[in-house]
Amino acid sequence: MNSTTAIAWTLMAIQMIAWAWMQRNGGTLPDRKYFIFCPLFMLGQIGASIECLASPSPAWGTFVVQVYFFAWTAYGALVRYRQRSARSQGAS
Repeated sequence: MNSTTAIAWTLMAIQMIAWAWMQRNGGTLPDRKYFIFCPLFMLGQIGASIECLASPSPAWGTFVVQVYFFAWTAYGALVRYRQRSARSQGAS
């Protein structure tokens, strides 16, 4: 196993741990934990993308799917952050 593969698999393992953690919480997380979950989940998407591109024959379809999920995970984090900000401003 070369170092690129080891890095990719480590990042994907982080994603799997984050996913299990969220599911252990019933699929819902309070804001603070959600803001931890999203970057950890995105690390796994980066790892899968690395593996897609580092193979002798790049898996472009899988890479596109990883980019798609990365973008939507980032978008979801931004939406949640805005919701949290709106709630905290309304409480002031």
